[in-house]
Amino acid sequence: MRCFYSRRSGSWATVGCCSPGMRNPSRECENSVRRGPSALTRPRAANKHGERGGEGRNAKCKMKNEKYRTIHGIPKHSPFFILHFAFPPVLVRARPQEPPEMSLRHRVLQAALAAWMLCLAFWPATCPAAAAEKPRLVVVVSIDQFPFEYLERFRHNFSPDGLFLELVDKGLVYSNCHHAHAFTFTGPGHASLLTGAYPATHGIIANEWYDRATDKTINCVSDKDAAIVGDDAAGGISPRNLLAPTVGDVMKLESAGRSKVFGIALKDRAAILMTGRAADGAFWMHKNMWVTSKYYRSDLPGYLRVLNESGVAKQQAGKEWPLLLDRAKYADHRPDNSPVENPPDGFGRDFPHKFAAADDKKYEGQFNVSPFANEYILLGAERLMQYEQLGRDEHVDLLCVGLSPNDLCGHAFDPYSLEVEDMTYRTDLMLGAFKRAVDAHMDGRPWLLVLTSDHGIAPNPLFAADRRLGAKADPLGKKDELQAKIDAALARRFPAPFGAKSYVQKIENHQVFLLRDQPALAGENYVTAQQIVRDVLVEQPSVAVAATRNDLIAANGQTDILRSLARAFHARRSGDVLFVMQPYHVHVDKTGTTHGAPWRYDTHVPLIFYGPGIERGTVDRKTHVAALAPTVSRLIGMPAPPASDEETLGEAVRR
Repeated sequence: MRCFYSRRSGSWATVGCCSPGMRNPSRECENSVRRGPSALTRPRAANKHGERGGEGRNAKCKMKNEKYRTIHGIPKHSPFFILHFAFPPVLVRARPQEPPEMSLRHRVLQAALAAWMLCLAFWPATCPAAAAEKPRLVVVVSIDQFPFEYLERFRHNFSPDGLFLELVDKGLVYSNCHHAHAFTFTGPGHASLLTGAYPATHGIIANEWYDRATDKTINCVSDKDAAIVGDDAAGGISPRNLLAPTVGDVMKLESAGRSKVFGIALKDRAAILMTGRAADGAFWMHKNMWVTSKYYRSDLPGYLRVLNESGVAKQQAGKEWPLLLDRAKYADHRPDNSPVENPPDGFGRDFPHKFAAADDKKYEGQFNVSPFANEYILLGAERLMQYEQLGRDEHVDLLCVGLSPNDLCGHAFDPYSLEVEDMTYRTDLMLGAFKRAVDAHMDGRPWLLVLTSDHGIAPNPLFAADRRLGAKADPLGKKDELQAKIDAALARRFPAPFGAKSYVQKIENHQVFLLRDQPALAGENYVTAQQIVRDVLVEQPSVAVAATRNDLIAANGQTDILRSLARAFHARRSGDVLFVMQPYHVHVDKTGTTHGAPWRYDTHVPLIFYGPGIERGTVDRKTHVAALAPTVSRLIGMPAPPASDEETLGEAVRR
């Protein structure tokens, strides 16, 4: 109980203990607060009427005291009440009708207290009372070939029953997220997602690359010592070419093998490269059947064998793929039956698309390019989750899902086709149903969903050229013609190669490989030869930039394009000169399209986190997809993968 000055009334007010007639109200009130109850504040003895402490004639004063159960607006039971006494306002002698004066010291203390109390007042709104529980299950969904602009261009037709609206409205969206390596292919993209590294480190420089040692082109997941379960003749598959550990590898290490790590996709490289070397299993589709590698296990799990034997993947045989919505609701970018489209054999260019018979060899390609293949992949993921009991114990588990049919559809029909648009709407609905299945499986247990993609896509060059975008199809012509130009330039500097027709060993995936063991290329001549090749390439109108090995090793601190090339360059696996095509100059003939460039249409993809402790919102600053790995690791309380090149995304880990 103390005195205070009321600005509203312009006079002194009392809180139960003081009266205007007190000789020194300031000192008396200060003592009563600091030393506990004084004689002024102790309960009175009962009077002759049986009244005690303000009853009877003082009832009005008591009601006033009850009204002022707060001091300066602070409830007495509040923890801030204690802070108020830590820095009490010291009142000095002042005339009753004038505000009290304060020294500079007291004004500073009052300002500090006000700031402190303001921060504490907003604390509950910004910081939960307890940290969110760590997720028991992490589900990473990578939609193959899914640029971020699909979420914007097609948003008006997304369904409330789908996943995309829920993620964009309730998740944490990184709207300016990019792959930071130059050659944006499926293999490097999926390897970067959960290693947090780039091809320069994880070694997956392309879907396939030329191997100098064997003089052969090898697949990014090929392994002759790991046969496919059920089809030994198909060639071996494993993650051994992946040189950097993944999030899943670290989870297995930290949990003494108790965490479960699985991948499932249509493509082998998607299922394998996201999960890593220590995964419990990776499953993909081969001839419309689920398969795996003997690297993981000697047989296929029963729940996938049942799906194979049920013939679910063949149920579309003889049926049609119609438009999901009314034709008027789709974007009218071009006629449905467009000459730039390159559909699978027997599928046709316009809706509805008719599937071949189940025993027809054409059916596999038709099914894989359709949204119904995504439905089958998600069915397999759901069965895997249920039978492997993912997320049902105290050890966090990881499930990586690759929706590869979107990529096959985009290659065949181009990103501005009705097929890609319809595929996106159906994928949205299928993912919404899949999320509800995960919710039901987890039964209230916390789980984390991450949505992203391995790369974007360029428009068909003829379609882009019609819109005056400076596009060009098959911009370098035949490889033999380009090699002849390089040979002619090298011949002006060096003698004829010893025992070979050319100093060029291979031109593949935007790389030129030289015969390093040629005597004429020894020492500094090897560097000179690289520079000659680089100069020939940059003379080509369709080449934006070319760089030698030495250029890329010293690329840090230079242009973004050189840094992206440096991230794509692996010292043992890459060529001697790497080059990038101009925007919209695409290596296709006239139909279909592809990806693989460092331009925004190929690099800009979604990165969305949704789950316990994730604050919803949109982050517009430029980020890199490889940051997914250390961020997920932080969210599940695990160390980041050791080769990760990116830092944790701070907005996602605020708890």
